Amino acid sequence: MLAAVYLLSLALAGIAVVTVLLPNAPVMVRLAGGFIAGIVIAAWVTYVVALGLSPLTDESLLVGIIVSIVVSVAVLVAVVPRLRIADFRLRPLEIALIGLALIFSFWLMDQRLSVSDDAPGNPVVVSANTWGDTALHVSLARSFSQGDNYPTEYPFYANEPIRYHFGYDFFAGALEKGGFNVPMAFNLPGALGFAAMMMLLFALARLLFAGYGGGTKDPGSLRNFGVWTGLVAVVLLLTNSSFAFVRYFEQFDSVGEALKPAHWFEEHSTYLAVGPYDVGRGVDIITIFNTPNVYLTQTHLIIAMALVLFVAFGLVQPLREGVSIARGRGALLGVLFGLSFWLNGVLYVSAGVFFGVLLVVFAVTAAARHDDFARQLWVKTKEAAWFIVPGLALAIPQAIWLNGGIGTEGNVQTQIGYLVCSSPDASCWSNGGMDVLNAGHWWDFAEYWWLNLGLAIPLMVLAMIWGSNSDRKIFLAVMAVFVFGSTFQLSRDLGGHNHKIFNLWENLANPFVAFALVGLWNVSAQRVQLLGATIDGRVVRNVARFVVVPLVFLFLVLSG
Repeated sequence: MLAAVYLLSLALAGIAVVTVLLPNAPVMVRLAGGFIAGIVIAAWVTYVVALGLSPLTDESLLVGIIVSIVVSVAVLVAVVPRLRIADFRLRPLEIALIGLALIFSFWLMDQRLSVSDDAPGNPVVVSANTWGDTALHVSLARSFSQGDNYPTEYPFYANEPIRYHFGYDFFAGALEKGGFNVPMAFNLPGALGFAAMMMLLFALARLLFAGYGGGTKDPGSLRNFGVWTGLVAVVLLLTNSSFAFVRYFEQFDSVGEALKPAHWFEEHSTYLAVGPYDVGRGVDIITIFNTPNVYLTQTHLIIAMALVLFVAFGLVQPLREGVSIARGRGALLGVLFGLSFWLNGVLYVSAGVFFGVLLVVFAVTAAARHDDFARQLWVKTKEAAWFIVPGLALAIPQAIWLNGGIGTEGNVQTQIGYLVCSSPDASCWSNGGMDVLNAGHWWDFAEYWWLNLGLAIPLMVLAMIWGSNSDRKIFLAVMAVFVFGSTFQLSRDLGGHNHKIFNLWENLANPFVAFALVGLWNVSAQRVQLLGATIDGRVVRNVARFVVVPLVFLFLVLSG
């Protein structure tokens, strides 16, 4: 089947290139990042060929697929001789994690979109909470697989140039053209991409915090502090720390009734909280956008988020180690990041904020340690340029194209507070947004984020207290994303699009939340002085491990 060859060849080529240019990255990072890199580059090769040949043949997409396969094979021929089998040796723990991630991801994707073998005609079945977005993306994909949508327009409106990041939908259309059915075209890359997200988040958290705790420094051991931090970060990705679980208890007359096992496995038609939307019970202050729903409805967000996490790892690793970013590494990451705009423009911009602040903070602090500050800053700037220049040069034309041209108004506007004022219960609701000089509006702000983040907030604070200066510099860049999302609106639909900024922020913040939680488990067994009394350190540690940590963890994941 052509689609299978297409997907396999791009994955192998991507993994090979990433292995050569990021040789010191962990194997699981190179596997996950290489697969995503293959999709990004192959999709562009296919689209450019299909677009260029569309006036000459109705099968331009098929030609584009074949050309992309040839390019992937050529890359493999050129690069494979430089690789060794040892480059792909995984530790048993990593094999187990990858296996579990794949099993869960394939199950999850199959739940949202599948082919019914029971109904006549084997129709495509879509889950209740994903049908709206799925209808849009399938229509776009089929405008390529069944149509000839070049130059690309909305399939719903004649002669209307597209103003939407359709990159993954084109790729899904190419897979269907190559022989996959619609669910396979979305689910197979979606499952592999979601597993890649988990692998990359685990690896990023392990990289940041492997040096903490009194256990082994072996990154493949369960006695490694960073390993547990990574595992908890992945769990936080799959759940959410909001107080949405309160909505479950509100359905029953008593807590005892709510805790009956018979209610745990009942069919639920919607999520516990669906803010900022009104589904018959008023607008909820707790948002649906912190749940896995955003990934179930948007395969393109999965691929784009995995790409951002890969780039984040690629930049953080040398910065954390205090070494220069190699030119090849910087250029590869910049090219991939720049090409990713058509996958998700909102995510690209918010990730750009993170990468920009990250590079500036590390460059300035590194230069400040030298006598010749200006010269050292220039050295760091030239080093970062290998990432920044291609990242911008490739993305800016896409931004102009997908926003209707240079002369259009654009979608960026100031909007203080994100969805803080979306509920009529908020004092700032009638104002249409936050007034930064109004103390009551700041109370709305605090209430909104407390209900949506829960105990993740104090854990972030604890992480900054316990963390190193390097941790704080990275977290400063993470918080820049939060500030950006709380200040600017990047589309006409504040909730439906800006949530991607906060999805990124939560994914980048989760390793720090996990670090604090694992740190509580590993609290020192030293004696503690409290109100003039001496408390045995073992008592403190046991209370932390068997009371505090389980309760905090329960509140972090219960809503998910």
